[in-house]
Amino acid sequence: MADIVINHRVGTTQGHGGAYNRFDGIPMSWDEHAITSCSGGLGNQSTGSNFPGVPNIDHTQPFVRKEIINWLIWLRENLKFQDFRFDFAKGYDANFVKEYVKQSKPIFSVGEYWDSCSYSSASQLDYNQGAIIVCFYSKICIVFSICENQDEGQFQEESVTFFLRASISY
Repeated sequence: MADIVINHRVGTTQGHGGAYNRFDGIPMSWDEHAITSCSGGLGNQSTGSNFPGVPNIDHTQPFVRKEIINWLIWLRENLKFQDFRFDFAKGYDANFVKEYVKQSKPIFSVGEYWDSCSYSSASQLDYNQGAIIVCFYSKICIVFSICENQDEGQFQEESVTFFLRASISY
């Protein structure tokens, strides 16, 4: 299983606003337009949650999606990865995940949906994590909508989401 980190990317060169949001001299050598405007780039607003501290990728840009799809296909065909784990999947709209999975055809894919936990102090995890459970039920519908919008049966992959939790307490 390949760990697909396509929500955020630290550049090789400083660009707009002094942020490391240029990717010169490497594969997928994007400029600041591949980075969301809310994280130091010249692209569009983010379609999901921001990952703080690093430039967030703008998935609304057609050139970004094309290169990500080509990279995913390359991982499957050349490195023989059959499965993908999408890191920080709430960082971009689920429709982009649908497009990436549909085009690259992994056997299995899973999205890491990271939610914050509640703490009673700086180091003590709250026993009652009920807020996350509520969030679990509201967010799972978003993930499963990827499968519900099938195009004449062409999109058969099942979607499963794992919610990372520091503790499970019901």
